[in-house]
Amino acid sequence: MSDKNPVENNHFIPCYWTAYWNDDYLTAKRNNQKTKPARQINISYLNLKVKKVLKGKTEKVFLDKYRGLTFLETKSDLEKIKDNMVIHQEENSLNNQSDLLLLDFENHFTEYENISKPALTRTIANKRIKDIEDKTFLAQFFILQSIRNPLILNRRLKFLEKTENPKLDLLLEIRDCFTNRKKLENLILPLVLCKWVVYQAKRNIFPMPDKPILESKNHIFVPLAPDILIEIHLDKKTEEIASYKKKVPFLKYLKFKNRVIKNVNNEIVGNTNFLMECMKKIKK
Repeated sequence: MSDKNPVENNHFIPCYWTAYWNDDYLTAKRNNQKTKPARQINISYLNLKVKKVLKGKTEKVFLDKYRGLTFLETKSDLEKIKDNMVIHQEENSLNNQSDLLLLDFENHFTEYENISKPALTRTIANKRIKDIEDKTFLAQFFILQSIRNPLILNRRLKFLEKTENPKLDLLLEIRDCFTNRKKLENLILPLVLCKWVVYQAKRNIFPMPDKPILESKNHIFVPLAPDILIEIHLDKKTEEIASYKKKVPFLKYLKFKNRVIKNVNNEIVGNTNFLMECMKKIKK
């Protein structure tokens, strides 16, 4: 049992990544200077629910409510998590069911994210992928970001509910993906062995939508930072870590922008001009 309060609001995109869309924060990090905590960094973002470009702290964006929480209602549920999960006893204030236990999965999400954090930080700071190890950690981070996106999780949860499986099974599936070595290797290795192109722009032109792993058939875009775009060709294999380009071709950038607009669900972080342009194009 744990005495900590359960985490109701989950950042499905970690604040330590979102904060790089603040120009001053990005510059300070690259110059190895001290900054405020990532959660306290201000960014500009488009909120499609209110149809406005807003300014606020990173802790206010990319939130998903109650994603990592689920009640453990049966002995079978308890057996599934025995000896390896943190459980909270539920308070009377929630549904007056003090006999229930509450599983808080957020610490697992955080643990999986933090494994890749050093590689992400180095790559953004240097605009280059240091070595094959960092490429592997980045691939793991991209896979996690894809799996834990609310749109993906909602789709999987609805499927499980149709087969009368509890939400607990969904959370344990995620855990198994990142603790079962063979499964994790099967997810990561195909991505690592693909051709990666890193675009190093001179200006901060790449926004980040609430679905940052932009997949389409055999192709992925990932805005790693406001001036770094990673392109992954899933149908091309190579032994090199990555190739680098100082300029993004116009048609490539247009393709990226269109994919951002097509994939966004509610929020985009980026520069104000791009966000205003998006607001005019996106119909929600």
